[in-house]
Amino acid sequence: DSVGVTGYYASETSTTPSASASGWTSVTSTTSYSATVAFTLDSVGDNTKTVYVWFKDVAGNISASSSDSITLGSAPSAPTGVSATAGSGQVSVSWSSVSGATSYNIYWSTTSGVTKTTGTKITGGTSSYTHTGLTNGTTYYYVVTAVNSYGESSESSQVSGTPTSSTTLTLATLSADVTLSRIALDSNNVYFDENYSNGSRLKKVSKNGGSAITVFDFNASTISGTENYGLSEFIVSGSYIYGGIGGYTGHAIFKLPVDGGSLTILTNITGGSILGVIGGEVYFRHGFSTISKISVNGGAITNVASVGFVRSYDYDNTSIYYQVYDGKDYRRVDISSGTITNMITGNTTEFNIVVDSTNLYYNPGVGIKKLPKGGGSVTTLVSSGYPRISDDTYLYFVSTDSSTLMRIPVNGGAITTLATDYSIGGVEVDTSSIYWVVNPVSGESRRVMKMTKP
Repeated sequence: DSVGVTGYYASETSTTPSASASGWTSVTSTTSYSATVAFTLDSVGDNTKTVYVWFKDVAGNISASSSDSITLGSAPSAPTGVSATAGSGQVSVSWSSVSGATSYNIYWSTTSGVTKTTGTKITGGTSSYTHTGLTNGTTYYYVVTAVNSYGESSESSQVSGTPTSSTTLTLATLSADVTLSRIALDSNNVYFDENYSNGSRLKKVSKNGGSAITVFDFNASTISGTENYGLSEFIVSGSYIYGGIGGYTGHAIFKLPVDGGSLTILTNITGGSILGVIGGEVYFRHGFSTISKISVNGGAITNVASVGFVRSYDYDNTSIYYQVYDGKDYRRVDISSGTITNMITGNTTEFNIVVDSTNLYYNPGVGIKKLPKGGGSVTTLVSSGYPRISDDTYLYFVSTDSSTLMRIPVNGGAITTLATDYSIGGVEVDTSSIYWVVNPVSGESRRVMKMTKP
């Protein structure tokens, strides 16, 4: 400028200012001006910002604008929903995706409190990431971070997993044309039902393996009537097996020695199934909506409570816990008084329930939740799966497709994968081992499995 530049004006708007507008910055008059100056953006947020600059001279002439743009952004937020599932020699780490993240880093350590500074970095992990080559019995701790072109997030919440090894044994191999569903234990044997087109065989096999023995074959030839041959539920108590048999309308509650022999019909009922054996009495669902009882030696039926159409259920020494078909509520009936307590309301689905000495576990449609039997707050143990049994230390459960058997501490913590198979049915545990039945794809043999507890 032959007159001399006397000021500049910077703005995020493209409107040319007047020579007298506020916001001009004065400079010593010069015919050629350049400088590097700080400019504070008025707008906020991560997007493209454009700054416009004008110059004026002493005569008040204003130049055309010059402009430049910059794209601002920030590092993504820390991942959430992080979980760790341990197997033999490995831990799988999963997390929820983070908006704006282009990759993820995993940091691990064998010492709790792992951070980006103290942990060993695994770059570019994807969910679910399986960390292999680990030492069984050692606990590994993990945090996950999200990354984009602007940086790396803070650490997620810490999770941990302890790889374990265990021995798995096939106790029995069965025909491919049957279906295995239920399982029960005594001190020496595993009992299971083998369902075929015209009936059900109740079998047992030693906990050490060997030949499977038929305890009783329920079919139209061995049970009188045209419908009383389908085995529904059974419970092993002492030297006897108690259970329910029947079709859609004709049902009966039976008693059978564990070593086989004569079947005793304790009572015929219309619609129902066995619920539990408690204190010398057999409890059962009668007429679809009444809980009744009868002595293990037979005799008169005593009605305990009118409960509605019972679906899933479990029991302890004092109560029967169940879900009703109408309303899907979970309830408890005291077997001594018949008092019914509504425990959980507002459910929309029907799934099995499990109780141990302290808690009730159930799946309301999403995840497995825990409720103290005496009442209290509901907590979520796992995000998906169906409960099978609890030994008061761990809850054993299967994945939603029944292909994976897992366990989690009853107070929450790391999930351990125990077995991956086809369709896993009933699951039972004793002090040292886990037992389950498997129904592989069509054409493959059915199996009864055992694993030592890790």
